[in-house]
Amino acid sequence: MVVHSQEQWRRTVALAPEDKSYQLQFALARLHAEEPAARDAARADLQGLRGNEQFRAAATRALIADGVANRGRPAKIRLLAREWREYPGKIVANGVLCTGL
Repeated sequence: MVVHSQEQWRRTVALAPEDKSYQLQFALARLHAEEPAARDAARADLQGLRGNEQFRAAATRALIADGVANRGRPAKIRLLAREWREYPGKIVANGVLCTGL
């Protein structure tokens, strides 16, 4: 199922490589890949999407969730959460991520 999702998003991105929303979905799908290289590429793509104001909050939130799920460095996760908290226009319900920071 995960491989199928990744392949579908890969094809979608190939058809519209300029569409950042497709790039975001492709990166999110690859975070669940079995191959470490695919997960690393997904993290790099999410990091790049943080530079786009429209996708900054979603990409940062995905990196936070990935860091927690994969026992990433706590200091890096806290830094991402602090940055995320300052973004304008994010969904307020996600503030639970920032509790205690």
